[in-house]
Amino acid sequence: MNWLKNADKSKFIYIYLIINIINGKIYVGKSKMPYKRFLSHANRSYNKNIKNVFFNNAIKKYRIENFELLLIDKVKSENEAIEREVFWIKYYKSNDKKCGYNLTHGGEGISGYRHTEITKKILRDKKLGSKMSDLAKENMKKSAKKGPANHNYGKRILTHSKVNEKIISCMYDDYLTGHFTLELIGEKYNISKAQVQRILSGKSWPTAQLDTNKLKNIKSVNVSKQHKKRKYSKLSEDDVLEIRQLLSEKAISQTSLAKKYNVHIATISAINRRRIWKNI
Repeated sequence: MNWLKNADKSKFIYIYLIINIINGKIYVGKSKMPYKRFLSHANRSYNKNIKNVFFNNAIKKYRIENFELLLIDKVKSENEAIEREVFWIKYYKSNDKKCGYNLTHGGEGISGYRHTEITKKILRDKKLGSKMSDLAKENMKKSAKKGPANHNYGKRILTHSKVNEKIISCMYDDYLTGHFTLELIGEKYNISKAQVQRILSGKSWPTAQLDTNKLKNIKSVNVSKQHKKRKYSKLSEDDVLEIRQLLSEKAISQTSLAKKYNVHIATISAINRRRIWKNI
């Protein structure tokens, strides 16, 4: 990820892809600082006053760790960046809700725009004289305190959680039957596969006190079922080995591999990161 951070310091305007590695949907954007923009998308996903509600709701649902940032193009001028953004959105069909999260054909916005000193002064003058309520001041004081002095210390803050300990208990029972994969449990309880995995592994909701030993025993049954599905896959084990070999040698790009094997670029990325085909 360091090379992505270094890209923020260059003079180019980058066209970037943000890929949902769970469902393969993508978002195409442009920015002079792509890594900073990637983090900005994560922070803005909880802001109600945003334009692209569709994309930000997806980040909120699947969590930012299930999205991957890729740089696919770079140009020197804003006009070129607009043209390339429009081209890549059309190429990946990311403005189709079945394929991606873009709401338009692209070309909007100004990369790296900064307010002028006059605009800054106008915005500053608007804030002058505005007073904060006593309640807001009190809440800020409480939030600044650490440890037991903080008003949220020891509390479990999960106001937007879709699950509770009763639902987790049902998920646990379903998984122990050996008839439910993580994907099926996620669909049943309307949460992501990644969230199911974190819950059952004890990383989330540790207070649920699940018997992880039983889960390990049943895991092999569910994994074998997932392997049976691979007979319908476009890729064979030899293809996967070749893909990983080519990527390790940096002999070909992920985009070119996706075209060669007639699969989505997100599939190539998932193979490279061992999100899928883990047994190979």
